[in-house]
Amino acid sequence: MQNKEVRLNIRIGEATIADLKTTARLRGLSVSSLVNMLVAKVIREEKALAPEEFGIERERVGYSGGLRPGRGNWREAMENVRGIWKDRDDLPEFFDDLRKEWNRDLWSRDEE
Repeated sequence: MQNKEVRLNIRIGEATIADLKTTARLRGLSVSSLVNMLVAKVIREEKALAPEEFGIERERVGYSGGLRPGRGNWREAMENVRGIWKDRDDLPEFFDDLRKEWNRDLWSRDEE
């Protein structure tokens, strides 16, 4: 695959520019090469987290489970954490009150 030149306009502060130049110098790279490397790294990470967004089947990427923030099946995630506070005796007393405050089932509050 042939590389194609793409020009990007990135707005960053002077301190970040200085840090970018220093990082590139320390790694023996040009600023452009460092930015290319960082972009490729972020894309690789995103492909591992949400391969279906890139048209890749999850099995090929080595998906290990879990949820990417803002994505995934939140209902399943909530089911997986169900009962994490149940039968805990190592938490301060106020956690029981706090849990009752967070209870969204308004109709059952009066019954407690």
